[in-house]
Amino acid sequence: MQYDKKIGLVILILVLVAAGLIITKIDPRTGEKTQPPLTEVTPLPEVPPKGDNLVFENSDLGIKLGYPENFSPVECILEDDVICLDETAKSSRLSTKPDIRLYRIRLENTGDYKQVMMGDVIFDASGLSPESFEEFVPIVAGGNSFYKIKTGLFEGILTYKYFLVRNSDILVFEVTSSPAGWTEEGYDPEKDELNRQFLEMTGSMEL
Repeated sequence: MQYDKKIGLVILILVLVAAGLIITKIDPRTGEKTQPPLTEVTPLPEVPPKGDNLVFENSDLGIKLGYPENFSPVECILEDDVICLDETAKSSRLSTKPDIRLYRIRLENTGDYKQVMMGDVIFDASGLSPESFEEFVPIVAGGNSFYKIKTGLFEGILTYKYFLVRNSDILVFEVTSSPAGWTEEGYDPEKDELNRQFLEMTGSMEL
């Protein structure tokens, strides 16, 4: 029995030595003990929380529109206005119009939409309307088709209208940017920041 115990003890010692050799290796060139390299874990980049858009919904018109937190609803004045939005942080405005205004034009006949749109547009400073429907530029934004027209760039006020034609009505988004740097060299109204933000909003629009 003592002989068996000695054999068992020897085996245990050999197992422990072998385990130590696995964990700690000896560099044959230097004779120094080396540890196996640790697996480097690369942390995932932090993703900033995505702010939720505020939502305007009108079930009668069948429209749902998200807008960022830097905009807030303001009182609308005209009867056909659906919602009016102002950029909250803007310190000064040259126009009495809201930054973004949505209103509705009812259609008696869908085929008349071109004449209706031309009659709705009055160019700032001139009081004139478009001479041709060709002045409206068709665009696609947020998966929806709009007709876009610049209605004014006068005394620091830039205005665009976006017409979305439906079966029985037209939804009109009027975007008024003021003050606009119209006198600055190289100024491009097509790169206006407020209009860029509006076009981003259309990505959340549901009809």
